Amino acid sequence: MTRSTALMILLLVFGMGTKLSAQTKAGDVTFLIQGSGSITDLDDDFHDLGSGTRHNTDSRISSYYLSINPTWWLGEHTAIELELGHRWMSVKQSCVDGTCYQKLSATLAIPHVLLSFAALDSVLVPYVKGGIGLYSVESMETPIGYSLGAGAMFFATRGLFFRGEVNFRGHYSESGRSVLNSLGVLELKFLAGVGWKI
Repeated sequence: MTRSTALMILLLVFGMGTKLSAQTKAGDVTFLIQGSGSITDLDDDFHDLGSGTRHNTDSRISSYYLSINPTWWLGEHTAIELELGHRWMSVKQSCVDGTCYQKLSATLAIPHVLLSFAALDSVLVPYVKGGIGLYSVESMETPIGYSLGAGAMFFATRGLFFRGEVNFRGHYSESGRSVLNSLGVLELKFLAGVGWKI
């Protein structure tokens, strides 16, 4: 392939992407598949200077998240997005008698109000969103979750787009009757995904 041919294809794709039909409008429905992952290593060195007792605990926390987000556009700049996601987390920790493993999972369903700020002829669509919904953690009975995010969608073609987002979310859950166990979590995530418009 010659350079001129490659340049022509690049200009053609760019031209297709910048057409007005690539932008969202009232009545559009988009679907997004997005995910994130992280691995965290923790080293806890405990040393009691009085008794001389000392022990070290090493932990590795692996977390993976995947969601599908159908979005209904009410206008050029407003939409309702439903995030349906699942999170897997495993903890590997050094214990007195060897290595301990623990696995946790969570499922969430959070509707968001999404507001975009794109110009009509732009293929880069910045947005902000916020929502509150269900964040179900294993063995917890009253899950409440919320999510605040900001990011951008880049339309590669009329129907295909890529999205990146910085998201701040949290949840609070309680369980138990005679003994109350409460769990509160705050986290900052970077999410990346690919979507399509129908």
